Amino acid sequence: MKDRETAKEVRLPLVRAFLFERYDELRAQLAGLKRRQGTIDLNADLVSDVIDAIKTALVYGYLAMNVYFQHITLSAMTISIGAMEELSGIISALLKDQRFIKDQDHSISEFRNFVEENDRAMAQAEGGTPIHRIETIEFNHVYYKYANATEYALKDVCVTINRGQRLAIVGENGAGKTTFIKLLLGLYTPGSGVILVNGEPLGSIRREDYRRNISALFQDFHILAFSVAENIALSEHDIDASRARDALQKVGMLERVDALPKGIDTAVTHKIEDGGVEMSGGEAQRLALSRALHRHAAMYVLDEPSAALDPVAESNMYDMIANSMAQNTTIFVSHRLASTRFCDEILFFDKGVIAQRGTHEALMRRRGGYAALYEAQANFYRS
Repeated sequence: MKDRETAKEVRLPLVRAFLFERYDELRAQLAGLKRRQGTIDLNADLVSDVIDAIKTALVYGYLAMNVYFQHITLSAMTISIGAMEELSGIISALLKDQRFIKDQDHSISEFRNFVEENDRAMAQAEGGTPIHRIETIEFNHVYYKYANATEYALKDVCVTINRGQRLAIVGENGAGKTTFIKLLLGLYTPGSGVILVNGEPLGSIRREDYRRNISALFQDFHILAFSVAENIALSEHDIDASRARDALQKVGMLERVDALPKGIDTAVTHKIEDGGVEMSGGEAQRLALSRALHRHAAMYVLDEPSAALDPVAESNMYDMIANSMAQNTTIFVSHRLASTRFCDEILFFDKGVIAQRGTHEALMRRRGGYAALYEAQANFYRS
């Protein structure tokens, strides 16, 4: 969680409140345990030295007793030393865990402050323009450069996204796709140019209204150490089981989840809860997608939604999206071009600019960078 890039998930609607609520609850429980145990804050090196000293003293003590009294056998002495070493290892592990918890508590507090400071800096005034539904988003000559970078990550981007449109954002690594999406989501602010939402500058829109309209799946998504249902709904106190199951059904995970020990209430880890399960990469990807689909949003932004899926599962997933999200604005970001064939428009990014745009058929006829990338991938799958 030290990587501030993960803030993009936390800053979306409901996610931040849910995670911070759980964090506060766990922190309170930890404080209670500390009070019951007493405030023990021993230095690990000091404890290790003390244990070594005791162990050494016991060794010499047993030797002395064995020499003078012959009451302690060599095997008994060996067993005692082994027990002391075992105890030393246990105490060292406990102290290590204590330091880890303290470090993580500090890191989470720092991360939380960052998120809240960032939101305060970007918060809208009380008079911010409210929006009920996103109808259009327009990039008007938008530029963006990262701090200390010499080149623009995005240059002179002009595009309008209309309600109900299916848009594919494609290109090689470093072409500008991720930067475009972060600007679209309001996570970054353009260096120059303007982003208009329903004709109004994004900076003047009430931010919570804007984010409430968008559901996003990021490439570097995180599956949380909570239950399946909590991972989908990201709300502990208001989980609609039927909606969660519907989202799982859409991504082909319902049968798998129903077979778990506690169904949708099964923890998605065995490390902190008995009976929890670990999920494969493909299962985690589907669970993350079900989280995005669970929200009734006007716009869905799906960043590499099929990265961990095999070609058959990928094809089934896109068929599902095409059938169940026909009335929503859907933006796909991908290196793999399976999503492009049923999109209304494709934006092919290259070196920070929209190098080509159009439908799949039109771009294939032009024989440019998009066609070359598509054919290279098609040949790979054939081989």
